[in-house]
Amino acid sequence: MGPQLWHLDGVPREQRNALLRARDTYDYSFVDWLYGPTALTPDQEPPMFTPISLSSADAEARIPVVEGSTA
Repeated sequence: MGPQLWHLDGVPREQRNALLRARDTYDYSFVDWLYGPTALTPDQEPPMFTPISLSSADAEARIPVVEGSTA
């Protein structure tokens, strides 16, 4: 998570805010690779997080839009 996520304005900023508000306060999945368990060999490495596109958020409703949902 670098400047491409934090230094936004306009609609991308609203989309980012909607996605982050929808996340559980204790959801550390985006930094587990950094602070999670240490792998001694490559086959012990945990899977990386699944990226979430900013375009998946509805900035107007301020909630994420889930594919396949009717809301």
